Amino acid sequence: MNKARFEVRVATRADKREILSLCRRAVRRDYVPMFLDEFIRDGSLFVAFDQGRAVGIVNYTRCLGGDGWLGQARTDPDYRRGGVATAIVRACCRHAAVHGAKYVRLWSLRTNTPAQITVKSIGFREVAVFRRLMKRAGRRTGESHLIVQRRPEGAWRLARGSELLRESSGYASMGTEFVKVGPKVFSEAVAAKKLARVGDNVCYIDDNVWGDKWKAPLEFTGLAGDVGLMLDEAERFAGIRGKREVHTYFAVGSKSLRTARRKGYKIVDWGKEAVLFEKSVRPSRA
Repeated sequence: MNKARFEVRVATRADKREILSLCRRAVRRDYVPMFLDEFIRDGSLFVAFDQGRAVGIVNYTRCLGGDGWLGQARTDPDYRRGGVATAIVRACCRHAAVHGAKYVRLWSLRTNTPAQITVKSIGFREVAVFRRLMKRAGRRTGESHLIVQRRPEGAWRLARGSELLRESSGYASMGTEFVKVGPKVFSEAVAAKKLARVGDNVCYIDDNVWGDKWKAPLEFTGLAGDVGLMLDEAERFAGIRGKREVHTYFAVGSKSLRTARRKGYKIVDWGKEAVLFEKSVRPSRA
C-alpha cells in the first residue's frame, strides 16, 4: 500500500458521511457517531483520506495545562498496518506544537500490541499504567463536605509532594484526558470549578464532558490526602448530583488502588491495564 496517497486534514461537515461509514467499518456499535458533530464543530478531528475515502481518524483535545490528548482513533480494517495511524498522529503532533503544547499523550490497553508498536515507532514512551474502576453511587446519603476551590495555591502546595501523585509518576486523569499535574493545570482546574477539597484532601471532580448522552458518571481523581475519605465524599457528591456511578483511575500496584478495591470499586473491563504514553513535541517557530 502506498502510504504517500494519504491526505490528512481536519474534518469538515462535508466529511461527515464518509467518517460515519468509516466508523461502521472499523468498530461494532461505535460511540463516535454520537459525538461526531461536536468533534467536527470543535475543529479537532483529524481524518486520513485515500482518494476521497476516509480511512482513519484521531481526535485531538487540548488538556488542562495546554498539552494535547489523542483519542477516538479509528482505522479502516482494510488499511490497518498501512501507515494510516502514523500519518494522522504525526499531523496531530504538528498541530499540538503550533498551538503551544509541550507534550502529546494517549493511552492504549496493554493487550493492544499493534497500537503500542505504532506509537513507540513514532517516538511515544510509556510513562504510567492505570486501572479504571467504578462503583454505583447509590441514593443520597447526606450532605457532601467537598468544597470547590476558589484559588489554586493552597491546593497545589498540598498536592505537590503527595503520595497519590508519586504513585502515578505525577500523572492524573482529568476529565477524559491524562495530564502531567503542575501549577498551570491546577490554575485551569480551579478556573473550571473542578478542583475540590475537604480539609487537606484535594481531588478533581468532573461531570464528564460528554454529558447526558451516556448518562455520564461522575469522574473522580484523588490528588492529595486520604483516598478512602475522598471516595466516600465523591459517592455522596455523585448521589446529590443524580449520578449513578463514580469512575476513577488509579496506578497499577498502588496503595490507592487497593484502598478503592476494599471499598467495593470494580475494575472496568476496557480499562484493566491502561498504558499511558507521552511524546514531546517541539514548539513551532512559525
